[in-house]
Parts: sequence; C-alpha cells; structure tokens
Amino acid sequence: MDNQSRILSLDYIRGLVIVLMLLDHASLIIGHTHYSEYWGVPLPQYSDTLAFMSRVITHLCAPAFCVLMGIGIVFFVQKRISSLSVPSIRKMLIIRGLILISIEHLIVNVGWLFGSLFVADFQSLPSPGDGKQTFLLFSVLFALGTSMIAWGFLMHLRSIYIILISVSAIIITQVLVPESSQVFSDTSLILRYLAIPGNTSHVAVLYPFLPWFGLVGIGIVIGRCLTLDCKKTFLGLFIIGIVLLMLFIVIRIFDGVGNLHAVEFTFQGIFTVTKYPPSLAYITLTLGFLFILMFIAQRFTHSLPFLNIIKTFGQTALFFYATHLYALGLVAMIITTIGVTLSMYIGWLLALALLYPLCRYYLARKNQLALESTKRLF
Repeated sequence: MDNQSRILSLDYIRGLVIVLMLLDHASLIIGHTHYSEYWGVPLPQYSDTLAFMSRVITHLCAPAFCVLMGIGIVFFVQKRISSLSVPSIRKMLIIRGLILISIEHLIVNVGWLFGSLFVADFQSLPSPGDGKQTFLLFSVLFALGTSMIAWGFLMHLRSIYIILISVSAIIITQVLVPESSQVFSDTSLILRYLAIPGNTSHVAVLYPFLPWFGLVGIGIVIGRCLTLDCKKTFLGLFIIGIVLLMLFIVIRIFDGVGNLHAVEFTFQGIFTVTKYPPSLAYITLTLGFLFILMFIAQRFTHSLPFLNIIKTFGQTALFFYATHLYALGLVAMIITTIGVTLSMYIGWLLALALLYPLCRYYLARKNQLALESTKRLF
C-alpha cells in the first residue's frame, strides 16, 4: 500500500470516530441524558439497551483521537522533513498543540454553553471534586494539545523509549488515582491536570495529561511502523487487537487491578468501564476494537465508495469538532424530545446533514494551501 492510500484508510477511521463522537454528544444536547464513568463514584446503569450500547461504542472516540494523532504526527514530520529543518517542524507541532488548546477554550467550551441552553432537564451523575461551579473546562483538546507539544520535544527518541514512556504514563495514572473515599476531597490542580479528573476551584479537568499522552505515544510508534511496512503493521495491529480484547476479559474476570471500579458480572456490568481517567480495562477494550477496525479499513474501505462521506469528515476532523456543538444546538431548536434514544439518533443524523456541506467546503479551501502554511494547522 502506498502512502496516499494508507493515509486514506486512516481518514475513514478518523471519520467514523468523529461521527460516533457526535452521537455521544447528541445524547446530552438532544437526548438530555449523558452519564460519565468517573473514578470514585457509582458507575451508570442503563434501562435502555440501545442507549447503553451507543455509549459503549462511543468509548472508542477518545483513544482513537489520541492514536490517530500520534500516527498523524509521524506523517506530518515525514511530509516536511525534506523541506524544513527539525526545529521548524518542532515549532509547527508546538503551534498546532497551542491551537488545539485555544480552540477548546475559545470555541468548543462556548459551544458547550450554547448547547446547554437547550438542556433544561439534564440527567447525569455526580463528578469528583469540590462541587463548585465550573468556569474553566479542560477536555479532550487539552489532552491532545498538551500531548502534541510534549511529543514535539520528544519526537527524536527511539521507538522503544517512546513505548516505555507511554506505558509508564498509563500505569502511573492507575497508581495515582485515590481511594473512592477521597473522591470529593480537595485535590491539587497539578494532580488534576496530570492524572485525576474532577473539579477543583471552579476548574474541571475531564482529560488529564498523562494517560492520553501515553496513547498518543503508542500512535507515534504505530505511525513509524506504518512507514516501514504498511501491510505487516496493519496485520500486526489486528493480532494485537485480539490479544488486547482477551486481556480485557482477563482484567474483568479477575477484577481489582486495572478496573478502578468493582466489576458487576452482568452483560452491562462487564462493558461499563471507568473512562475518567481511562482504566486499563477501558484502554484494552477500546484499543482492541480500534486496532481491528484499522485492519478492516485498510483491507476493505477502498471497495466501498459510499463511505466517501465518512472520509470527508475524517479529513476535516478538527473543523468538525470545533463546529459540531453549534450544529447540535441548532438541531435542538427544532427537534422535540420524543424519547431519549430516538431523539438522540434523529438529532445526530440531522446534525451530520448540516455539517457535511460545511466540511466539504472547508476541505476544498484547505487543500489549496501549501504544506508549509500555518493555516493548514487549523
């Protein structure tokens, strides 16, 4: 597989993931119900099987964002290494990271406020922390942006060291999570930013740095392998994906380490995993499915031309993310809640229809820019 088609298959995965993310957020803004799987507080229980399965499927999104960004960093460097110096490339990565963080606070968080105007009867669960009103939210773009900046400084490291750093970051997160009895205790902002989601002094951190930084590092190593031998790498990912799913089963059966919550041995209990921060059970489940999907995309998406819509979304993922909450808010103005799950899916499809022409227009404009253009970082 050549470089162009290899990137194309990853665009399909990125597009699928960003579309699933829209579904997850539609459950809040359209369906008025969204449960988060925080450490230290009871995990959610679903009476609607479809709503539960929708949540499980959308767990794929955040880890996929991280792994795909890591792969993207490798291809970003590879495309520019012949025309730009290493310091210049590093500078572009750092600028990109800062842009992600800025977009979160200046555009996405405002989008959450806009969307919340249509959520009067929101159903959720308590979150860790001091319970004070949130004025500043650090979510997935914070984790991605800080990770890109950090790996911008570390991109010269050998792959073995990147793997060691990444796995260590994920394991350290598991160790740093306190006992559930401390879930509403004061926690320093530094620990919030690093590893422990929750609220402290009007600041809410959903996606702390360390575990997601580790997943981006795994993506960087995968990206390097793809540049060496694409077919063998995707086959290897398929095998690793199966192993990770088997490891997920082992972690759940033996309970304790790697779960961050006691396991309830029912169908729903097995697949209700701690996401904030990502437990080892959550990571093995989501990466297992992601790696298998990456293998499938590499093998079959070229023969399914109707998936070009998904590819368009994948090639405009940041634009999609920055605008999707506003699209959901507009849909919420016209849609009536006719049952949580049904409303969620109808609103999701309407928002996709609204976003598609915007993404096509944005992609056409972006493709006219030179590789060296800073505007391509948006």
